Amino acid sequence: MNHSPAAPHRADPFDPSASSRLKRAGILLDDGTPDIDVITTLASSFGALLYDELCDSATNFERVLSVQQGFQSALERGGTKRKLYIAICLQYDYLQKPLPDVIWWMAGCDKAVSLFVDAFIDHFSVCCTSLPTKGGDP
Repeated sequence: MNHSPAAPHRADPFDPSASSRLKRAGILLDDGTPDIDVITTLASSFGALLYDELCDSATNFERVLSVQQGFQSALERGGTKRKLYIAICLQYDYLQKPLPDVIWWMAGCDKAVSLFVDAFIDHFSVCCTSLPTKGGDP
């Protein structure tokens, strides 16, 4: 009898395993609520990293500021956190960089996305308050 292995399951942020993955990563607590401290830390780190990536790839700082202004404008217009999350994800696409797994896995958890977006945009905006020096280094 031939026992070939089953094709691997392609998990995504919207399947039943997603909450377990988020719990193992510390993003969700055991009761399924988001861990605000963890999400804020991740959002701050990834906000700063995206800022650096944009500075490194931009020909001028205006491109970076336009991203920040787009985020702020969407917030002020009452853009949904889901749309802002997608806008963040599209910046990685613009840079031709893979979206970090931890950001991808939050996609299926609206509460985590909402907290992440707020903290990400806040920190990204703080990064934008300092003008970069030669080489894009603020």
